[in-house]
Amino acid sequence: MKKTLFILANALNNDGICWGIGGSLLLNKYGLVDQVNDIDIIVSQSDIDRAVNILDRIAMRIPAPIKEEYGTKYFYHYLLNEIDIDVMSRFIIKHDSGSYEFPFDEGSITCITKIENIELPYMSLEEWLIAYMLMPHREQKVSSIWNYLKKNGILYPDLLEKAFVQQLPQNIERKLKELLNKSGE
Repeated sequence: MKKTLFILANALNNDGICWGIGGSLLLNKYGLVDQVNDIDIIVSQSDIDRAVNILDRIAMRIPAPIKEEYGTKYFYHYLLNEIDIDVMSRFIIKHDSGSYEFPFDEGSITCITKIENIELPYMSLEEWLIAYMLMPHREQKVSSIWNYLKKNGILYPDLLEKAFVQQLPQNIERKLKELLNKSGE
């Protein structure tokens, strides 16, 4: 996994792509999950074409599974060193109250870890909490992130607050406001 991540990061960074690491690899960084099966990255819409061209050169594109709960505008699935890589831009999750677009930009990169001179841009737990709250069957990940943020504090409340300008189910909006209020006490 580490070797594959380094190849991916090196290729994207060398071309100046705005991208971020999310999913279980992000959770693993914070010790919230032990096992990581794939690499999930989000790329800015302005860089997605260049990112896809890079990945087409270094990895094998395979058909992306279609899931009705997502309306993501750009979704690509790759295999590199037998590791699955999901590449998304304009990541959209459909829900009962409408749809939610993961608001990715440079401000979503909250931590850059440098390992062996390769920068790994990680996204925020706050934004991934919202994403996982909207995805079906992610209760364990939601609970892990929620407990981590309650224990360690919310570092990026502005990223949580950005969610309120989009369509959210009322129960999720209520829970996020509760989390924000408790962190401010």
